Amino acid sequence: MLCSSVYSSYELSNKYEDIQKKNLELLSKNQQFNLLKQKLKEISLLEKIIDKNYEKSIVAKVVGYQPYEQIITLPVGRKKGVSEGNPVVNADGLVGVVSTVSDNYSQVLLINSPRIKIGAMIKRDMPIAGILTSESPGCLVLEYQNDLAPLKVDDLVVTSGYSEKIPKDIPIGKVYDIEIDTEFGSRKTKVFPFLKLGKFQYVGVLK
Repeated sequence: MLCSSVYSSYELSNKYEDIQKKNLELLSKNQQFNLLKQKLKEISLLEKIIDKNYEKSIVAKVVGYQPYEQIITLPVGRKKGVSEGNPVVNADGLVGVVSTVSDNYSQVLLINSPRIKIGAMIKRDMPIAGILTSESPGCLVLEYQNDLAPLKVDDLVVTSGYSEKIPKDIPIGKVYDIEIDTEFGSRKTKVFPFLKLGKFQYVGVLK
């Protein structure tokens, strides 16, 4: 009777372990499915935006990130028609600008890099254009010579089209603070970028 009881406990233990193993396998497959679903959704949304707004582009996966330099690496280069200065976008808007290119890879300087400098404007009935730079990862600065132009917090900031390869009207962020320099007749507008690092895997390089 004792042997039978021990064997029964052993059998139950094995069954429990089998059930646990199957549950873990199902959980792993479910996670993989959700990741694939998220990936396809991101690519589909990105391709729709690119096809609707831009003539020539290529979708690429981010394969590297250098946080101190604020640079991402893409597995596309000259052989795919990528060149320095090409803008890079995701579903939210401007990600950055291609800074270096090899035959098969390229590096993208993100818009929150202290090295970035691009033409941008505040989207209003009478657009206000200037030069956009980065003050910190969460703060961009748009400077322009017009202290009388009407603008307000939450105004949309987009590319101006005055940069050599960057088309007009790519979303960048929203105004969250306005500083006026009355002595020099200029304004410094602080912009909260739409770019969210770690929230995307794929980007579009506009050619």
